[in-house]
Amino acid sequence: MNIRWLTFVCLAVLLVQGVPANAEDEASSPDPYASLDSWMRAEALNERCNMLNYFEVRTIDKAINDAAQDTPEGQASNFAAGQSWFEETFAKYKVMLNAHRKQAKTEVSGRPCTGADADITAARSAYAPYYLRAMLAAQNAPELNSGRAGQKNAAMQLGQFAGKMFGANYQSVASQLVAQNTNEGVTPSSAWKGIQSSVYDALWQIRLGEKNYVYQPYPGEPGYFRAKLANVDGAYFPARLGRRFHPDIRDASGARIRINQAEGVMNSGRIVILVSKDAANWGPNTLEAELLVQKEPDLMAWNKEDWRAGTIRFRAEQLADPSCPADFCFVFPAEASDAIRVRRAEKGASYNYELFIGPPNLFPLKDEESTYQRDKYYPPTLPEGQGE
Repeated sequence: MNIRWLTFVCLAVLLVQGVPANAEDEASSPDPYASLDSWMRAEALNERCNMLNYFEVRTIDKAINDAAQDTPEGQASNFAAGQSWFEETFAKYKVMLNAHRKQAKTEVSGRPCTGADADITAARSAYAPYYLRAMLAAQNAPELNSGRAGQKNAAMQLGQFAGKMFGANYQSVASQLVAQNTNEGVTPSSAWKGIQSSVYDALWQIRLGEKNYVYQPYPGEPGYFRAKLANVDGAYFPARLGRRFHPDIRDASGARIRINQAEGVMNSGRIVILVSKDAANWGPNTLEAELLVQKEPDLMAWNKEDWRAGTIRFRAEQLADPSCPADFCFVFPAEASDAIRVRRAEKGASYNYELFIGPPNLFPLKDEESTYQRDKYYPPTLPEGQGE
């Protein structure tokens, strides 16, 4: 499934300038919440309508975080970091966020699901020039031209998505952005570092789309997602999932390879890991997963080469291909969730975890391994009891 090419005539003039549609109003307004509210309204409308690409959702998520930091509560919370009054100040910050998010949902509740919505237009007019400028500069980056066809295709589609938003003004805008990159000394590699997260978000969407899934915000749970079968009402992968991230797994030789991954909790309360490769025919065809949980509390245990010898090990079950939105879906037993809950409940105790994903020939894992060859894992938030 390709990225959805959604273009709007009303963006054309605004995008030439590369500024949000409501930028002038915000600049002259004393309201410190104006930007935050506009981004949150775009988020709320998309949560109801699911009209945006996954990479757009993530860009809006980051923009909300940045705008929230500029509010009085955000600035106070940052100033209070490390101080005795931080918790009280941070609590006020969270209350503010919840109140504005609730207000945003109320304000868009009666709006039609259309890309011509003022807040959707404002959002896209803010980030489309960023996408295009970065992709124009990064197209010759060695990191982008490393032989990974899926990554290359995702970058191309992201650039096309941004370019189509400018319509007939594309050539003029592109020339301006290329000149800006040249004048500011933007290198292909530096541009790639800035845009790679959005490219990987696009790749995540494309690869799930190959199995007819879309990755949508989980209603009422900011920062969480669900995988839905496209064009099938009510057909969801039974899990609350987190944001896509970009860790390493191992190939048959034990070397690290970078993949896309999302983790979450099944409706049964079991931890699930979704792994998506660069392309269906790229990388290992068979993978297994193991979760290691430290038995006893010890702050310094992780630094010991025999850390694995003091762990409980849980092997994952792999879901059958038709029911998995990604290339691999690993589900750990309920006992793994229970073991994590017990350790998290111990106040002041220090436990570490490791998630290892690799081909079958790398199992069983060696008890002794250097810290360089191990990666700390931070399990997702779990429901209090079995199930949700």
